Amino acid sequence: MVKELIAAKRLEIERIEKELHERDKDWENRNPIYRLEREIELLELGCAIEDCPHGTLVNGRFIVGHEKWCVKGKYKWYRYKDIPTFVAKYIDNF
Repeated sequence: MVKELIAAKRLEIERIEKELHERDKDWENRNPIYRLEREIELLELGCAIEDCPHGTLVNGRFIVGHEKWCVKGKYKWYRYKDIPTFVAKYIDNF
């Protein structure tokens, strides 16, 4: 099931990239690609994810955005180096 979800997200990335080549490549248009790539990486590391308004909800507790994360309900944002480091440092130790 996770492999199917990853494959679907990769197809969505391809669709968005194709669409971006036809439009202007500003920050808002590239952002969905970063979000999908982040979700793929989290799925590959064994995390449960959900979409939420502020980013990606990881394991029902952490919200991960572009280079920032917070605990759900607290909304004090912290920076992270990359997804594998974030998962090893915070998710696996929780």
